[in-house]
Amino acid sequence: MLKLGPTLKTLVSQAVYHTGTLPPSGSALPANFFWKPVDTTQAVDYRLF
Repeated sequence: MLKLGPTLKTLVSQAVYHTGTLPPSGSALPANFFWKPVDTTQAVDYRLF
């Protein structure tokens, strides 16, 4: 982690998607997203950097 730290600190989130029950003003995971869980009813955050 020490070597990754400088890189991780410079990352900027481009998008955040959710599966399961959406939070207020949350965005659902797009149908054409490159990765999807088997069970999209489970609550998971997906962050794209």
